[in-house]
Amino acid sequence: MVRNLPPLRVRFESPAAVLVMVALSAVPQALPSGQPLESIPIVVSSQAAPLERLAGEELARGLGRRFRETARFEVTDALPQHGRAIVVGTCASVPFASSVLGDDALKAPGSFVVRKVQVDGRDVGLVAGSGPRATLHAAYALLEALGDGFTISYDALGPQRAGPFSLEGWDLADAPVVPERIIFNGHNFLSSCSTWDLPQWEHWIRQAAKMRYTAIMVHAYGNNPMACFTHHGKIKPTGYLTTSVKGRDWGTQHVNDVRRLHGAEGIFREPVFGAKAAQVPDEERVAAAKALMKQVFAFAVAQGLDVVFAIDVDTPSSNPPEMIGTLPDSARLTSRGHALANPDTPEGYDYWRAQAESLLHDYPQISRLVVWFRSRGSTPWRALSVEEFPEAWKAEYARAVAEAPAAGRLEDAPNMFAISRIARAFRRALDASGRRDVTLGAGTWGFGHMEAADAFFPRDVAFLPLDSAIAFDTPQVQGEIRAIGVKRPVVPIVWAHHDDRTYIGRPYTPFSRFASRLREVHAAGFGIIHWTTRPLDIYFKSLAEQVWRSTEDLPLAETCRRMAERSFGPALRDPMGRCLLSWVTEGPQFGRETTDRFIDRPLPEPEETIALYARASRTGGISRGEEALIISLNLRWLPYFEAQRQALGLRPERRTYTPAIEQGHLAMVVFPLRGRAVVSGVIPERTTAP
Repeated sequence: MVRNLPPLRVRFESPAAVLVMVALSAVPQALPSGQPLESIPIVVSSQAAPLERLAGEELARGLGRRFRETARFEVTDALPQHGRAIVVGTCASVPFASSVLGDDALKAPGSFVVRKVQVDGRDVGLVAGSGPRATLHAAYALLEALGDGFTISYDALGPQRAGPFSLEGWDLADAPVVPERIIFNGHNFLSSCSTWDLPQWEHWIRQAAKMRYTAIMVHAYGNNPMACFTHHGKIKPTGYLTTSVKGRDWGTQHVNDVRRLHGAEGIFREPVFGAKAAQVPDEERVAAAKALMKQVFAFAVAQGLDVVFAIDVDTPSSNPPEMIGTLPDSARLTSRGHALANPDTPEGYDYWRAQAESLLHDYPQISRLVVWFRSRGSTPWRALSVEEFPEAWKAEYARAVAEAPAAGRLEDAPNMFAISRIARAFRRALDASGRRDVTLGAGTWGFGHMEAADAFFPRDVAFLPLDSAIAFDTPQVQGEIRAIGVKRPVVPIVWAHHDDRTYIGRPYTPFSRFASRLREVHAAGFGIIHWTTRPLDIYFKSLAEQVWRSTEDLPLAETCRRMAERSFGPALRDPMGRCLLSWVTEGPQFGRETTDRFIDRPLPEPEETIALYARASRTGGISRGEEALIISLNLRWLPYFEAQRQALGLRPERRTYTPAIEQGHLAMVVFPLRGRAVVSGVIPERTTAP
């Protein structure tokens, strides 16, 4: 057992309890009687930006906890005449910073310096960044250098220091290898941010900021209520933020009381699982979703993070006939029987303008608006052929492919030309609204579309391709990114886990030489997509550490050792580091969140496995994603095995017919559940298993 360490909080995730993640929390201790505390002011100019003050407050909390027996730290706006102090800010807010650091110390974008300096003959700890966000990153980097550790799901807080506070060893300087570092949670599953309330959003945002990411990203499918707008008196039809009783998308199965599920004891206090914003009356769901996301985005900006909002533009639900039908024939084009708004006509442009203006009105914090689309041929916009183009488009398309004949021969060329017109309409609308500060992006699954898209999208539109095949480090994908990265910003989004095949268990093994690979392909940055938070911490931490100059391309083994030391203590740095490395490279991966069947491999005792998963997840505090997976295991996994047993005659088949909620038709009971029959959509109050 490691001495002088605070108690451990052990965290598990996976049906077989394959992972232990530990967060350390300091235990308050009484101060020695009569011992005076040294007062250390943390000076932040009254003219400093809010993020600079936040940096000072974070240092006051972190240092105050670590040195609570010998010093106290208070944020002030004036440097006292005597004694030690910590000064936080930028060269603009700290008058002496340039003279003591030199003109080039903070020249690189995102760079920061932490150093003990002499000011008027006394020691001062200077925490300075090239800008307000870099100053906040400097504060978090200093706290980590002193022994704390920050991950996507927990903080590993180092032990309290018994000795006096010291500025010795304050000598950090760093800068990011790439400017954009995005953390992206997808709206869809019960186990995703769709079921988060504001506290879960705030925790996710805080942890992203502490790991020095620069932006959060969300994606609105065509039916997402947070992206509803009105045009010509018509309100865009929307669906639900998924809950355990509404929103039957992505394989989500419904039940009327999650408290009756296997493993639910001590976890679910209410019958419905989901965000509070999703449990309002249907007529209020749009307003509630928007109110929640307004708070989320405002908090993200307050923590120094940009907001990237991706909006579907090409699917049928993104082009509702109720609204498109209000446009004149001259403003419409048709693909696969779907009417689409031509953004190059006055009336069609007004449709897209209304959508962009609504988003920026609801969420003024958006810093990048991303035009999002599906794979080739799968949606009306991506199935458009040149023959279906308006005459004006045919002529312009001919001129464009004459200038780029190689792109014109690609299958994606017609649909990329068409969707580029939507991007141009959004740019025009944003400029007309005075929001030239909002940049544009374009994104989809994979990289193959980029060559065609590059020929038609404006040069200032960034590409955000999803690495859904987990092929970022392959020669083919590296070549595809490199060919475009020299011309425009490309921000590849890699996957911490996969919703189609490797959803639970360990995350993917983080890419090696990640910073070098980004440099080699001229990437403007990177993003990580995920849904759950635990147990993905090593993935986020490895990539985050690799893209700073001081830890560039840091080997995964070293990330594991550093995480082990911060989480378990110095004595366990090497043995637990080896354990974490073994787990993140060899541990099991399984489960699919996108279909009716969650797991397709047999386990000997399904009910016991669910109970074990629930018990393990509760250790140290269960996460929202783990709560949701208990529901999935009950409703999208256990029924599969029960059906197999029934087919083999090992379990009696029971049928009860009753109206199911939402669908309005009869549903079949296929398995018993804690003394009650479970139906697809409802657990009948009066039906009991024989």
